[in-house]
Amino acid sequence: PFTKVAKEIGNPIFANMVAVGLIAAIFRINRQIPLEYTRKHFFAKGEKIILGNITAIKRGYELASDLIKKESVAQLSIPVPDPKQNIKEEIILNGAEAVSLGAISGGCNFISAYPMSPSTGVLTFLSQHAKEFNIITEQAEDEISAINMALGAWYAGARGMVTTSGGGFALMQEGVSLAGMLESPIVIHLAQRPGPATGLPTRTEQGDLELALYSGHGDFPRMIYAPGGIQDLFYLTQRAFNLADKYQIPVFILTDE
Repeated sequence: PFTKVAKEIGNPIFANMVAVGLIAAIFRINRQIPLEYTRKHFFAKGEKIILGNITAIKRGYELASDLIKKESVAQLSIPVPDPKQNIKEEIILNGAEAVSLGAISGGCNFISAYPMSPSTGVLTFLSQHAKEFNIITEQAEDEISAINMALGAWYAGARGMVTTSGGGFALMQEGVSLAGMLESPIVIHLAQRPGPATGLPTRTEQGDLELALYSGHGDFPRMIYAPGGIQDLFYLTQRAFNLADKYQIPVFILTDE
């Protein structure tokens, strides 16, 4: 239906803006908000393009209204901040950013990793802000090197973290054992994804608790955090660094969707 409506407006390319209008209506967003934003966003494109996109959004609202009346979709009540209000104290974060900021707050000045979704966001965020916070970031050749680099960083007096996901963490088992034997602190961010092996790289799950709990061979203490939300991610990651340092143990941060 989006393409059909867009063709009626004059160009099938407007289909995505019809969808924007429909979704905004379902979420009860004041239609002036997307209309004003559209005018600003397409200002340089000329009045014809602006009017086409605005018309598409309005048709999306009308389409949503028809669907709601037919009870084909439910209308949601989501609080939307007034754009005129001062909302500077509101922070929009995703999980990777919350872990990263918590790590910075915990004194993290070294991170190593071999990229593996969905953990890579932590490495990229800290890499982007490495100069601001004096953080050494290292993309290792594999996960074995990554965990050993982080252990070496702690041994040299830094506060290091390694970030990985299921299949990558499977390669880190000997490094976890080494941390236990050395009584070396280390913070391990384990972004859980469905397995086994490669599994589902673009999905998440809560399946790695026992993997973290029993990782490595031999009996040695460890600490595992499984944050339940964005705020928890920040504070528990910060705490992970302090407790790893205090008790000289591996501390895990398990994240999921």
